[in-house]
This record gives sequence, C-alpha cells and structure tokens, in this order.
Amino acid sequence: MRATMLEIFSVLAVLAGHVGGVVVTVPKQTVNVTTGGNVTLLCTYTSSAPLGNFFIQWSFYSAKESQLHTIYYYSGGQSYSYGAFKNRITAATSPGNASITISNMQPSDTGSYTCEVFSPQDDAGQSQKSVIVSVLDPNTGILYIGNLTTFETGYYRCVASNVLGNSTCELDLTAKHSDSGIVAGALIGAILAAAVICIIVWFLTKKAKNRKSPNNEMQEMAQKQSNADYVQVPNEENIPATTVPSSNATMEYPSVDEPTAPGTPENKEKQEADKEETA
Repeated sequence: MRATMLEIFSVLAVLAGHVGGVVVTVPKQTVNVTTGGNVTLLCTYTSSAPLGNFFIQWSFYSAKESQLHTIYYYSGGQSYSYGAFKNRITAATSPGNASITISNMQPSDTGSYTCEVFSPQDDAGQSQKSVIVSVLDPNTGILYIGNLTTFETGYYRCVASNVLGNSTCELDLTAKHSDSGIVAGALIGAILAAAVICIIVWFLTKKAKNRKSPNNEMQEMAQKQSNADYVQVPNEENIPATTVPSSNATMEYPSVDEPTAPGTPENKEKQEADKEETA
C-alpha cells in the first residue's frame, strides 16, 4: 500500500513538470549495537524544492527471515510504526532530517535498514540509502579465584574490546582471614600433631618389644638346656650301704641316728646283740 502511494506521488511529480530531485545521505553505512540498547539511524535529505511536504519511509530487511518489512512511515505531519517495531521508534521532526531511533534492540533486529524519501514536487521522484545494523550480545568475563591466599592479592585490571569499542575495569584485591578460620586451623593442626605423636610412640614401643622377644627366647632355651644336664640323685635313705674290704680302710658303722638297711649281716648281728642285752 505504501509503495503504491509512492508510485502515485511519483506520477504526479512527473505530470507537474517540476525539475530537480531528492538527495538522501547516510553518514554511516554500518552500525553496531548491543542487545537491549538503543540505536540511532542517521538519514538526511536535500532538495531544490521546499522541504515542507515530503514522505519518509523506513524498511527493514531481515537476513534471518529474508523478508522486507515496512517499519516506519511519515506523511503530512503524522508518523506510524509497524510490526515488531511498533512503539519502539522515535523520529526526527525537523525538515531535511529523516533519522530514527529504535529502542531495545534484539539480535533478531540485525539486518539492513533503508531510508527512503519522496517529494511529489521533484521529477526524480524518490531517493534511498541503506544502513547495515548488527546487534551484538555482550559477553561477561568472570575471573574466579578459589582458596584465596596472600599470593593472589594485588592489583587487577580487565580490558575488553570488540567492534563496539573497548572498556576497562580495575580492582584492588585483598585477602581477609576471619578469627574463626584461624582457630579452626590451629585446632586441626593440634589434632594432626597429636595423631603423629601417638603413631610414633606406638611404632617405637612395638619395635622395642620385637627386640626383646629374641633375647627372651634365647634365655628360655638356655634354661631348658641347663635343666636337661642335671640327673635326679636319689636320697641317702634309699641308697643301700655297701662295704668295700680294704686292708688299710677302717670299718665304719652307721651311727645310731642313721637307720641301717635291713637284710645285711651287720644288721643281723646287731639285732641279736640288742636282744641278749634286753634279756
């Protein structure tokens, strides 16, 4: 419908016989913007005719959909926005300025935007220029430092750059240790030290016992050997008295207190003599 209107005004311009033309200028042919940001598409126009009665149209060609959409139209002091761009476009109002600002840009808004200006008073009819817009998703860089010690403390500087430009941030990092952490560390250290001491004492005790065991075995073996060398000697009461004749030996008789073994000739003679004295 808008294209039909432009064709009608073009025919009217030719019939009017006016000479001259509209010249559209776009200072930037490529524009980059971050997701969620606003972008201003600059577009100006000139003409030999008065600039008060012009028609302005912006079209969007989506590279993703491969379709051309009319997103803005201006005529007779009234402006209109369409589709996904409805209520997102703010246009310039001064004569000769066809620029628009689009808010809340999304990756789906990446594509080619065409500014087209037409005046029915020019025989050239219309003029247009295009701008390529890229919507970039900003990445967030995160540096994670775990188990922070005094070695990691210091001055940090982050530098990020892309087609949109560059940005830097600076940070002075310090480590703070809480008292609870110090107490917990000291307690754990004391427990570990006590455990190490207990292990050392147990090891030394076991080693000392292992050294004593061979000595005890040798002493037991020596005691058993000495006991085996001794032979049991019968008591004197169980040993019978024997007489060994000898010319030089003196006869020895057992004392009264010591009992004599019965059955020997000496005992028999003594018993007979005791009987006679008693009679």
